Amino acid sequence: LQSKDSVLKFPGWMILYNAPKNGRNGQHLDSGKFKIGSILSFISLNVLDKQTPPPPYYNEASLIKELEKFGIGRPSTYAPIMSTIQDRGYVQKQEGKLKATDVGKVVTRLLNDSFKQIMDVNFTAGIEESLDGIANGEKERASVIKDFYVPSEYERAVNIPDQIEILSKKVIEILDKTNQYGKTIIFCVDMAHAQAVKDKLNELKSSEEYASRVVSEDKDDLTRFRDKERVMPVVATTVDLLSTGVDIPHLENIIFMRPIASRVLFKQIIGRGSRLFEGKGFFRIIDFTNATRLIDEWDIPTEKPEPPELPEEPIAPYDKLVMGIVVDNKMESPITGAIVKAKLGRWEKLGKTDENGVFKLFGLPSNDKISISIEHAEYKKLNKKLKPHTTENETPYEFRLKAWKSAPKKITIKGIVVTIDEEVEVEFDGIKLSYAEYRKYSKDKISQTIHSSDELRVIWLDPEKRERFIADLEAMKVNITLIKSIENLEDIDSFDVVAHIAFDAPLMTREDRVKHFMRHNAKDIDRYGKEIGEAIREIMEKYKNSGEENLSAQAFLLPNMNAKKEAIQAKYPEGLYGFIHTLKQKVYSFAG
Repeated sequence: LQSKDSVLKFPGWMILYNAPKNGRNGQHLDSGKFKIGSILSFISLNVLDKQTPPPPYYNEASLIKELEKFGIGRPSTYAPIMSTIQDRGYVQKQEGKLKATDVGKVVTRLLNDSFKQIMDVNFTAGIEESLDGIANGEKERASVIKDFYVPSEYERAVNIPDQIEILSKKVIEILDKTNQYGKTIIFCVDMAHAQAVKDKLNELKSSEEYASRVVSEDKDDLTRFRDKERVMPVVATTVDLLSTGVDIPHLENIIFMRPIASRVLFKQIIGRGSRLFEGKGFFRIIDFTNATRLIDEWDIPTEKPEPPELPEEPIAPYDKLVMGIVVDNKMESPITGAIVKAKLGRWEKLGKTDENGVFKLFGLPSNDKISISIEHAEYKKLNKKLKPHTTENETPYEFRLKAWKSAPKKITIKGIVVTIDEEVEVEFDGIKLSYAEYRKYSKDKISQTIHSSDELRVIWLDPEKRERFIADLEAMKVNITLIKSIENLEDIDSFDVVAHIAFDAPLMTREDRVKHFMRHNAKDIDRYGKEIGEAIREIMEKYKNSGEENLSAQAFLLPNMNAKKEAIQAKYPEGLYGFIHTLKQKVYSFAG
């Protein structure tokens, strides 16, 4: 038990206020009544039922404070963060509180499942710190980008001879049709991949000089490739040496055999081809890895540019100004940190909007009109020609910026129309659903068909049952291929996608399944001979990189698999069918 007592030492303000005294009947408690060790009489026991209230919802101010605590965002980005999460429907403001929507919860879960590193607050704070370091001159931009972009294990696994040969033949075919001596750079996954591509090109062209691998140590090879007077080498294979700091104006072709995730790295690479050279009107991108998805819409010209106007010259005296407020065109909220530029010919002056979206540019020339441009990373650039103000008492201009938004795309897959915009909409049989609603619809339909992962596994191991199961789902407008595409689950087996949707089973990549298979069956792989062991390893590699269709007899249609097929039919106890069935049983034995 605990007893508390207080004694008034000095009345202070209570003399004037005539405040009631502590204790009962207006009397102060006598502190002498209670001493340590005193024996107290039990009078009564009152039980109070109290519950710990849940943490309060964030409002904009408390959310910004939380971001500051973790080192995420900067003063110039807090306002765009608040507007973005509301514009995209991730949260709704209700009575001043920010409450997560169903869309926000689904997007958060998908991001956490698919991009654990990027969603980690420490990772994001570290990136912010690195960007500050670049701005302060304490870090090099190239090294920060290199640390951020590390090729995945899949990217490092593309060094497959068959793939290298097919792509190398295609490269030679394209060059022979365009300009067989046009200087070309091929960006590869790693040095071993670059060496293999170089060797295959030289083998196909019967020349040891046609292609050259260029790395930091090969200064002579780089010099020969850059020399516009030399015909050979035509092709340079590299990893990232040529992405920055190398000028080859006569370069005609850039080829991607390396997956690219960083938009910055992509633009640095294609920057190699944009150098001007006499007689060069364009350069060509040959893309085997869908790297061109990183091209921004504003990088593609939509119409011919207008002839340049003769530059205006500023007129003295420089005693004018321009005042304005910059707001979001839709939300009408102020835009902080927008760059404002006043320009006349070669003369220009820069400013920036403050926390209220307001700017003032002083010391402007006395021309009738001045060009004003406003830029912000989250918005489309705005250009206007305005009459400058003469005094601060005049009405400021209002500038409304439109947020970037890609044009909605529509695709149709087996009777399902998918609209891809800032949010994904799915439409079929006259019903229009948000993607979150479609995912729940899919879960309900799958759960009506099967009731456990074990039941799904039995169906999946039988080709006829599996095909009928998928057809039944598609008849109910549940398309697993569509879900994989929208959620970027292309490296996940369809079995795991179905189990994840229906039973919340953890997602496993095909690579995870291959690792588990190899680890638990290492002693049995070569049990029936070396050729069968090699067949198992090759099928696992194809399954990991290309999908579950390789866990079937289709895998033996390739010419290099004929000898292995014959060995399996001759030595494996149950022939080819038994071999495939056993392989699938072991691959899908792990539940995740």
